[in-house]
Amino acid sequence: MKALCKTFLLLLASVTLTSCGGGGGGSNSAFGPPGNDTTLSLSATTTTLPQSPCSIGAEQTAPFPCNFPGSPYIAEVTVTWRHKDGQLVGGTTPVNVSVAPVTVIAFSFLSTKTDNFHPLLGSGPIDVTAGVGTIFVHAGQAPGHGVLTVTGIDPVSKQTITAQLNFTVVGVGTNLPTSIFASSQGAVYIASSGGAQSTIVNARVTDGSNAFVPDPSGFDNVEFEIIGPAGNDARLTGVNAAGQSVTGTKVDTVTHGGIAAITFLAGSQQGPVQVRATADRADGNVDNGISDPISSTATVVVSDGRLFSLTLTSPVAGIFADKVDADVDITIHCTPPDVPCSLPPLANGVYSY
Repeated sequence: MKALCKTFLLLLASVTLTSCGGGGGGSNSAFGPPGNDTTLSLSATTTTLPQSPCSIGAEQTAPFPCNFPGSPYIAEVTVTWRHKDGQLVGGTTPVNVSVAPVTVIAFSFLSTKTDNFHPLLGSGPIDVTAGVGTIFVHAGQAPGHGVLTVTGIDPVSKQTITAQLNFTVVGVGTNLPTSIFASSQGAVYIASSGGAQSTIVNARVTDGSNAFVPDPSGFDNVEFEIIGPAGNDARLTGVNAAGQSVTGTKVDTVTHGGIAAITFLAGSQQGPVQVRATADRADGNVDNGISDPISSTATVVVSDGRLFSLTLTSPVAGIFADKVDADVDITIHCTPPDVPCSLPPLANGVYSY
């Protein structure tokens, strides 16, 4: 891999890189074993990069120039080395840098000897001067997750200290799911309550560009499953890719406009029920197995419909209760205590003022 020209890279040294591919910045820090005097911290302009048209290890120039100031395929990472009292570590000290897997991300730095952009690496040292160093993380052609690891030697304890930062390279134009969000539209009631027994559970599925995934043709792309509590007799109902109605504790269905929906039918048990929606990041098809799952869980609250608590508030004294049989046990708490609030011995639970 050829280094870029000296004039071009002097520009790179003076420009702060930001990502045009989406995703916010990230940071992480770590102390080493007890007794260390220093800590390493990493801070990135972004930890989410779009899939690059340039392969790692190949020529990084035309027809797909990927290494340039402001490139969406590059994240700038600042390494900060401090003493525990907050002071930066003085002098120039090397730290070791590595990335994995190298098919997803690589790193580079500016050469202090030639002012050139160093060829991409999977591992190697960089200098931290006056407590600060800079690394450039490059996206490769393969989408996935990568880890940047920086390791140094504490100058006092001589122990190893390490900091890591996770990166995600998202596919561009693949239309495969990278994110899913499940939600429930409301509470439901058990069958004996007389209330509504069903509600809708939705799953919003988006790709690496945060756009809705295309609706599939001939296969299911979202799986819904009741995952708790154990023994719950609730059921799910949906329509699969063949247009057939499917019912059970696990059903496969399709998105329409990027959103999949099923009906949740309450059983005889009350309480919160967890419904998980899953898509396959590998190929988007859940019918042939799910090899790279992404999931989100929605909670549906099932109630027995019985009155649990009732509070009556009046600005003046004068809340009255109608009478009923003598075996009704009535307890009333008065607020404030000096407001007359005694009830007749017989009351049927109908109040007025």
